[in-house]
Amino acid sequence: MSMETNNNEIRINNWIRQHSKIPAGKHGDIDISGVNKEDLIEKLTTLYGRTLDVTEQEELYNVVGNKLDAKELGKLIDSVRKKIFIKPEKKSNNKEFQSLIADLKNGFYYSDRLAAASKLGDLGNLSAIEPLKHLLKNEKYQFLLIEAALALGKLGDNSGEELLINSLKSPAMDVPCKAAEALGKLGYRSAIEPLKNLLSNPEDYSCISAAKALYQLGDNSGISLLVSIAQNTETRVRLSAIEALGDLRISSAVNDLGSILMFERGTEYAACGPNEVSVHTIDALFKIAKSGNDLAVDHLISASCKGNRYAVFTLKSIGGTAVKKAVKALIRDFNKPKGHPYDPYHFRSSIPWALSALEDLSAVEPLKNALKNNDGNLYELIEVAKALFELGDNSGSEFLKGLLKNSKERDTRCNVAEALGDIGDHSAVSILRDSLKTTDDPILRFIICSALGNLRDTSSIPDLKGVLKNDPNSTVREDAARALGQIGDRSAEDQLKHSKKHDPDSRVRSEANNALRFIKQKNSTLNRSK
Repeated sequence: MSMETNNNEIRINNWIRQHSKIPAGKHGDIDISGVNKEDLIEKLTTLYGRTLDVTEQEELYNVVGNKLDAKELGKLIDSVRKKIFIKPEKKSNNKEFQSLIADLKNGFYYSDRLAAASKLGDLGNLSAIEPLKHLLKNEKYQFLLIEAALALGKLGDNSGEELLINSLKSPAMDVPCKAAEALGKLGYRSAIEPLKNLLSNPEDYSCISAAKALYQLGDNSGISLLVSIAQNTETRVRLSAIEALGDLRISSAVNDLGSILMFERGTEYAACGPNEVSVHTIDALFKIAKSGNDLAVDHLISASCKGNRYAVFTLKSIGGTAVKKAVKALIRDFNKPKGHPYDPYHFRSSIPWALSALEDLSAVEPLKNALKNNDGNLYELIEVAKALFELGDNSGSEFLKGLLKNSKERDTRCNVAEALGDIGDHSAVSILRDSLKTTDDPILRFIICSALGNLRDTSSIPDLKGVLKNDPNSTVREDAARALGQIGDRSAEDQLKHSKKHDPDSRVRSEANNALRFIKQKNSTLNRSK
């Protein structure tokens, strides 16, 4: 059995010892009825470096709350451990191995030597142990020494353990962080007390790395500190603390992360850019949710209901029951009465988009009912119609076309025309063309030209050429030229060339020139592909 296996076995046995009434390794009945099920899965997930599969979780759940012989418990955990930890020595390509050894010793670039040390640890060829040990004795660069010590640990050799522990005291930037990460990965419990010393400086990144490593070694003393740092809006290491809570799948921190997310409403509206704290918190909740934590899913759903689009995409990536729960919650909040105190920031208007993004067809009927009731503001109804189209239902598009045709309100017609161009429904081309011919409103004509350009339908070229030639408003002519360029058909070149030379407005002439260039580029690309 390799040294790596022994180390990992010690780590698991230490964990059993902490949660058992008798020392590990002795026989008799072990009572672990007080062990929290989530804690058991969380701890073993951290030890294994991956989420346990369903079968493994079921096996371990059966252990919790029962009394069983220590031998049986040992066999059970050993069967799981063997699937993960005990790996046969890999057969590596000798040429590749020799190349890595050469880079380790004499690589021209420092980065080449670092990469070689890392790859040798992953390669699993035990012949690398002696060259790595030689490097430990003769190398002066600290990061390379840490990488070599980590590689040796992966290969089952503990020669670098003392070096890693001593590196925790290094004044050099990032060296303690790298050393702590390596100690956590390798399971060296002799590092626990030195790692605890790093917790005294919560303003330094080494504190975060130490807390993570301690948890990997079975010591929870840094977790409360991580939560405290994550809640501190002033510290520079806040994002790293949030990320660490997610990496470690700390279920006890879920409510704290949820509170942070609700406070950091950085992605409520489409116009807002992503807020770093919000994004990191959602990523952390995602990792915890993927380990089977329903409360983390609930916090992501709550953020989705309040307009956080990144939370919506995260729920979609989780999939399964998380999406089903999210759709129900979104529909529930969408159906709440207008002016409900829940919606002080008009989050309701963002819900149709969220439902379409989740791509769950159970949202279609509630959205159609919203159009039938027609009790929302115009912006909200347009969002509902766009969501329905994205979900494959044309009733939304038909609703918008009806508004464009029948409404007498200029703002309504302008917003609807823009929406029809955005959703890409080619059945709207006809009514957009008719409206372009009949309206005398330059703003509406401008928006319709943009919509027709987005739809890229060649049937609208005669109408756009007519606008480019005859419209009295230079801004409308400019957008007609742009739309013709988007469509990219050569039948528009004659009018574009004429406008390029003779239009009285310089912006129109410039846009006509751009359109001609786009058409030429598009057609040359098509010719090359034939």
